[in-house]
Amino acid sequence: MPESGGSVGSLRLDECFLDQVRERPDAVAVCGDTTLTYRELADRATAVAAGLQRLGVTRETLVGMAFPRGVDAVVAAVGITLAGGAYVPISPAAPGKRIGELLADNDIGIVVAADAGLVQAVAPEGVEVAGLSRVEAWGSGTESVTAPPPLDERSPLAHVLFTSGSTGKPKGVLIEHAGIFRVVREPEFLAFGPDDHVLHASPLEFDAATMEIWGALLNGARLCIVGAETVVVPVRFAAALREHRVTWAFVTSALFNQLVDDEPAIFAPLGKVFTGGDVVSPRHLELVRAHSPGLALHAAYGPTENTIFTTVHPIDAEPGGPVPLGRPLGGTTVLVLDEHGVPVAPGVIGELCTGGSGVARGYLNRPELTAERFVDVDGVRYYRTGDQARQDADGLLHFHGRVDGQVKIRGHRIEIAEVITALYAVPGVRDAYAQPVGDTVQDKRLVAYLVAPDTDEAAVRAELAAALPDYLVPDQFLWLDRLPLNVNGKVDTARLPAPGAARAKVRHTEAEGRLAELWGEVLGLPADTIGPAEDFLAIGGSSLKLGALLGKLDRRLGVRLGYAEALRARTLAGMTAALDGAATGHAPPIPEPAPGTRVPLHPRQLALYAHWAADPDSVAYNVPVRLRLRGPLDPARLRRAVRALAGRHDALRMTFVLAEGGVRQVAAPGTGVAFEVLDAPVPDVPARFVRPFRLDAPPLLRALLVPAGPGGHDLYLDTHHIVLDGLSLRVLVADLLDLYLGEEPAPAPSFAGAAKWCHDRGDDPAAEAFWLAELAGPPTADLPLDRPRGTRRATAGAVARRELPASELARVEEAARQAGTTPFTAVLTAYVAALARRTGEHDFVIGTPTSGRTAHPDLDRVVGMFANVVGLRAKPAEGGDLGGLLRDLDDRRAAALSYPDHPAEPLARRLGIARDPARNALFDAVFAYQDLEFYEFAKGGLEVSAELVNPGTTRYDLNLQAYRRPDRLVLDLEYATALFDRDSAEHLLDECLRALAELAADPRTPVFRTAPTTATPAERAPVR
Repeated sequence: MPESGGSVGSLRLDECFLDQVRERPDAVAVCGDTTLTYRELADRATAVAAGLQRLGVTRETLVGMAFPRGVDAVVAAVGITLAGGAYVPISPAAPGKRIGELLADNDIGIVVAADAGLVQAVAPEGVEVAGLSRVEAWGSGTESVTAPPPLDERSPLAHVLFTSGSTGKPKGVLIEHAGIFRVVREPEFLAFGPDDHVLHASPLEFDAATMEIWGALLNGARLCIVGAETVVVPVRFAAALREHRVTWAFVTSALFNQLVDDEPAIFAPLGKVFTGGDVVSPRHLELVRAHSPGLALHAAYGPTENTIFTTVHPIDAEPGGPVPLGRPLGGTTVLVLDEHGVPVAPGVIGELCTGGSGVARGYLNRPELTAERFVDVDGVRYYRTGDQARQDADGLLHFHGRVDGQVKIRGHRIEIAEVITALYAVPGVRDAYAQPVGDTVQDKRLVAYLVAPDTDEAAVRAELAAALPDYLVPDQFLWLDRLPLNVNGKVDTARLPAPGAARAKVRHTEAEGRLAELWGEVLGLPADTIGPAEDFLAIGGSSLKLGALLGKLDRRLGVRLGYAEALRARTLAGMTAALDGAATGHAPPIPEPAPGTRVPLHPRQLALYAHWAADPDSVAYNVPVRLRLRGPLDPARLRRAVRALAGRHDALRMTFVLAEGGVRQVAAPGTGVAFEVLDAPVPDVPARFVRPFRLDAPPLLRALLVPAGPGGHDLYLDTHHIVLDGLSLRVLVADLLDLYLGEEPAPAPSFAGAAKWCHDRGDDPAAEAFWLAELAGPPTADLPLDRPRGTRRATAGAVARRELPASELARVEEAARQAGTTPFTAVLTAYVAALARRTGEHDFVIGTPTSGRTAHPDLDRVVGMFANVVGLRAKPAEGGDLGGLLRDLDDRRAAALSYPDHPAEPLARRLGIARDPARNALFDAVFAYQDLEFYEFAKGGLEVSAELVNPGTTRYDLNLQAYRRPDRLVLDLEYATALFDRDSAEHLLDECLRALAELAADPRTPVFRTAPTTATPAERAPVR
């Protein structure tokens, strides 16, 4: 039997647990995949503790713990605690890179893991990783463990929990034994007892799991572990509550709402239920009260930095409005402070700060952040929560949002004060102010107001670019004679001119004026301030916005201008002149087929159907996407909105049938969409969620909602590429937001009609002639494979990632502007240069996607498969430089975008390229550049960020996807694992980043180096 060495009243988890073991050794301590009594749990945990002490674990040694929820995880946590260490829960489902960085950044030298091999593969050198059974074996037969040395007065460190950080680096919160005791031995609200059966349904990385585990084990109760698969299905969850005779539970508010909607009386058998972690729904609380009159129901609030709960509010009456935060637990003090750190009067809103034994020690290895958030008030240490609250005369706390003076622009949180400080440091600036403008994520931008008569925008931008990351540099600068002030001497923001108002007004010809109106709509600028000589790309335009402009020209003016022509013209005057010779006449509406009509496939669908027919079990052509939702969310309403999408967009209800004349498609009426809701994150969602579709069994859409931290959810959508392309995704998400908010989305033609219209148009002879000339003569380059090709195309894939920080991205974008092109072409140039250096070859064809929607303006709103992938010829010359390659690729891309829809298969046949089932007919490498505006949405209090998810597949040998984010450029290289090793993919990415840096620094840098950085072509010959 383990020795105790402490009393029940001790503030040490290990001592109190051993007291419970002595008092009730044969009582069940934990049940889940197996059952352990208190004696059995102590024996196993003691062996783990002894084994860890052999490895050097002593008081406050950090020990990583990588387990899914289960009995072994509890054994590990107790064992680490008995050894004197502090356990650090690590999700085994986290990306390997994140696990490795977490271990390296926080000096964690020992890890106990369910899968030691998985963690060892990503752990830094010198980290000891062992499975639980191995650690137990090292300490087996041990009757007791060596008592760790005591601390002087401070409570020992119990564990470290990592929360997200605003910089992207997780913060490790240092939780002490005393903080946990304050909650789990709380006598009034929580009041755990030996007769309780405590539910353990929270992920180990969240502080609710701390309460569940120690709330049971330090009170002689039974810990009932419920697996992730059970938690997410209401009927199974209810059955588990009954089976384990659970009496005490904490349930996140999102799961609480879902369970109550499904079965209002689900909690009736329990004694106590706590909910929180997000906005608590008064309606659901009242529903539970009505169906479970004997239940003690509570809403709880608290940041991790104050150990689980800060306040609790009993729901013993109808809330009648927003649910209060409640009153502080025993051992907890709260203050509401103004901006000067002075307590405010009752009823006044201020920042909520909390003190007492629950306050964490601080952040691991983050002294500056600790000093900022943990402060001294009248000799008492408090944590600044960053939440606004007021305390009424009765001491009840009410929530009023966040304190931060931050704004969010293009996904990045910005401190306005930092921008203003930088503006004042610019020579020639006498006065300055900055503020965000715009109502949507797409329109929101940062505007600076300057009193600086002796300097111009170029000079200010140059100074700021040297001092700030790109995302902090204002998008627009307005010059004023003086800043307007109010009576208090502060900037009167209401009197600041609207963006664009400070731009000088110009005179237009009638034709320029019509075009300027459309430019202004696309760019968010007043039309009468856009001068004839202004460049579309230079004043906020992009390739995506240029495409939107061309659509408006067609719809509003009845003029069709080619992409290449528009790109060459680019100034207002130049584009006006180009419109004089452009084709005119509004396109007639796309005719709608009769309901139930079987229509032919769109030309882009033919190859996708053939791939599916050849391998129906493949997921290579699934299109899974993750929508990160931030803001209050009603899962039931979201489910209805997702299902309404399928009713609205016939592509999602398509069924494909073999008929006379080939494959036909017809939309099924009113097919339901599978919508699953989880209450907690689960490992490897894509592997769980992405599965094959049957093209003869609609709908071709499924959904999964997963909580993603406080105030957020991840909505996974999976579709098949045969009915969805990239632009469809944008329409889909915009319509989803409208439907969720009860608004009617903009009308759109059916995909059935659009597919038939495109099919009936046939191929464009001019496009075929262009592509036959452009791709004449097979390219000489071949990819340097690590293994020979098989007989079929390799579709198993993986992703290697590199990131370009904001400062370097700004230099690349500036180089593109100087060259009169876009970041797309700059990154493409670096990719081609990397391939050229890797192979030594001088002739490539790189695939790049086009929208496939330029043939008719109405196609912009249709959900369906229109996208094409065209082959861009790249010929890096011996002795040529990166700038020359950039210009050549820019010209070729502009020309190609005038003929974006010609299909690849017939083109390959005309070129005489023999069909090879192991590879694409025209190209093996693909490149795409995804602009931020395409993936960011905001409406009705919800912010949505869309991200494509790779389920372990690839459609091409190499597929480089560049994602422009607010603060960086992300380069994801998908590669066929049957053909390439990861080292080869990562080396190619590194070479691409090197070429990007060279292009930005000096475009005269040669494409080919005299001293190659890798094996020469002769040393590393391509294999087929």
